[in-house]
Amino acid sequence: IIIISAGHNDIIIPQMDKMKFFYRFCSKLIKFRGSIPTRGDRDFSFIYEDMIKKVKKISDSKIILLPLSCISEDLSSSLNIKREVFNEIIKEIGEKYNCVVPKIDEEFNKLLLNSNNKYFLDNIFNTVFDVFKPINSLSKKRKLKLTIDGVHLNLLGANIYKQEIMSCLKGEC
Repeated sequence: IIIISAGHNDIIIPQMDKMKFFYRFCSKLIKFRGSIPTRGDRDFSFIYEDMIKKVKKISDSKIILLPLSCISEDLSSSLNIKREVFNEIIKEIGEKYNCVVPKIDEEFNKLLLNSNNKYFLDNIFNTVFDVFKPINSLSKKRKLKLTIDGVHLNLLGANIYKQEIMSCLKGEC
């Protein structure tokens, strides 16, 4: 079984390039270490499909493609609208190449339906030092349901991933 999760940074890094100095600096570091974002949905689609073709050529394993969870917890944000476009691409490619796509995004959307929390990496220094703090207290303090900073998952968000992937592994999706 091969599980592929890709796409979040393709949306997040270009957004960081538009933010204050330290975000732009972090974006450059992320790119320097090799995480180069695609140039939009067409580029993402081409690269993602090419990756699936290559995997299919060398393996007959079951492939599970993970849709993107959320980027900020406001489903009407431009980041989440772009995420929906990427998720449609992932689902279309999954169907075309007979891959399994769990309903992670749908589960996140259900829980965030009435949320308009725009918290998104509000302080880059918090993102760095959050690793030393209890995850659920960060979410509670920031009034977030599924993430600790609008991007990184809290325990509930991670459990949704786990449950959906486990369902697929059991053949239930």
